Amino acid sequence: MRIEISCASCAPHPIPHPASEFSAMSDPDWEDLIAVADLEPGDATPVDHGKRALAVYDTKDGITVSDARCPHAGADLCDGYFDGTHIECPLHQGLFDARTGTACAAPATRPLRMITSRVRDGVVQIQRSSKRSGGG
Repeated sequence: MRIEISCASCAPHPIPHPASEFSAMSDPDWEDLIAVADLEPGDATPVDHGKRALAVYDTKDGITVSDARCPHAGADLCDGYFDGTHIECPLHQGLFDARTGTACAAPATRPLRMITSRVRDGVVQIQRSSKRSGGG
């Protein structure tokens, strides 16, 4: 059974643009992260990218990427419960909207650091020059 988690503070927020809105040309500002086929369907997938631990979310609204560590106490969010929209921290049950990074439930008060991402030719890509949003 799938349980829906929601919070008033994170609805509605804009969702990152789908890959279809980008041109088919190769773009040096983007780098491959993981093949879509390698994602855990409907879940959060951990990806090590250099020295950064990232979480790739297969949300109900598309694929998004954030830092994998909870901004509250540093727990690995990929070990938490994910309902397709929200990720719950396994340490203190802080709740975040995985589409926007919004902190939705205490003790989380700071948003997740989201990474600009897209899907191109079956591969999740992140923007090289992306300034991380959220977090602090």
